[in-house]
Amino acid sequence: MDHKTIGVGGESLGENKPRMTDGAKYILDFYPRFLTTEERQALWLARALLKRANLEVLRRFEPDFTPELEARLREAWLCDGPEKCFDAIAARVERHHGGEIHFHVCPKCGGLCRTPKAKQCFHCHHDWH
Repeated sequence: MDHKTIGVGGESLGENKPRMTDGAKYILDFYPRFLTTEERQALWLARALLKRANLEVLRRFEPDFTPELEARLREAWLCDGPEKCFDAIAARVERHHGGEIHFHVCPKCGGLCRTPKAKQCFHCHHDWH
């Protein structure tokens, strides 16, 4: 993977196992305020499915999460799997709020930093403390 690619897109890792791109993870971790209620619910379900969580136990903590809502979210967001859900939601946020999202990149190599306040590059290990 080219570390300078910071947008959202379908990349794969290892044995053709899809994973969330760095840009998608960055958007979902640091810009949750741009998510709709349905997107938040879809992310919650996708993360639970990836962890192979018992949804009946999780519903005790999220009483509004009914089997009907789960079926609708699975059809609308998760038909291609949880990883594609992450990328689709991040892509929508990037399209609608791209001007408000700041990708913090390394001043030396241009790689996407892990956090908006990072002072060391994960890619080239450049340190600008």
